[in-house]
Amino acid sequence: MEKKNRIIALVDFSNDTSALIRFSSVFSELIAGKVLFIHQIPGMSPALSDNASKNKIIDFEVNEALSNLKVLTREHFQKEAQHSVIHNSLLSELELLKNNEYFDWVLVGLKKPNALKKFLMGSTTIKLVDYSEVMTVAIPFNDAVFLPERLVVAVSEKYPLNNVQFSVLIKNLSGRIKEEHFITILTENDNKDNATQYLNKVSEQYKGPNNTITCFKGDNLYEDLKNYVDGKSGSFLVVQQGSRSLTDKVFRKFLINDLVYNGSNPIIILSK
Repeated sequence: MEKKNRIIALVDFSNDTSALIRFSSVFSELIAGKVLFIHQIPGMSPALSDNASKNKIIDFEVNEALSNLKVLTREHFQKEAQHSVIHNSLLSELELLKNNEYFDWVLVGLKKPNALKKFLMGSTTIKLVDYSEVMTVAIPFNDAVFLPERLVVAVSEKYPLNNVQFSVLIKNLSGRIKEEHFITILTENDNKDNATQYLNKVSEQYKGPNNTITCFKGDNLYEDLKNYVDGKSGSFLVVQQGSRSLTDKVFRKFLINDLVYNGSNPIIILSK
């Protein structure tokens, strides 16, 4: 049985939250998916509190947050949605939410002051990016974010593409995507011929409109890649969990600051 789409949108009550909710609404229509909004409370309580007192504090925080979450999403989200407030680990919650009926898309937002910090230090976002088993879509909160029309897919033979998740992505965006670009970033020790061969293989497997392959290497790597991605509305970056794009701290800094945030390009992370 084919799985239904479900968007799990993570809401933190910041000033940028409305942008994430609006995107959730539009994106849910695009992929015909239901939406579950989740807010995570700190679950903090005085150190000397007994279990009954701790549970009472948590229950109060949960109920208050749930009420706020419903009001906030109702203002921007006209479609039917579900709401949940948690105080445990988000990764644990995603594991509990697993259901053979749904294919999950986790939607998170990136705020400029914290975008780099969150992707370089321990946080909910980085834990999702590095360890989540579901596909994550990270949206930069600055200018208007467009729906996907152009995919720039960073792949490498060392970190094979998650074909299951990428196939779902392509199927759900069918008809919208005008360009598909498969790229790879090479180090000095990488063999360009082998990389090109893998790019051709993946490109042929997912043959779409305006399908191209490109290898990036050399002293001007960052500038060349930035020029390749920037200035094109509707561009979404797609990267594979575990790849150099996310594990190399220098490249991650460039990826998040220059391409995702400053370039207003949402990023989709496929799990291993």
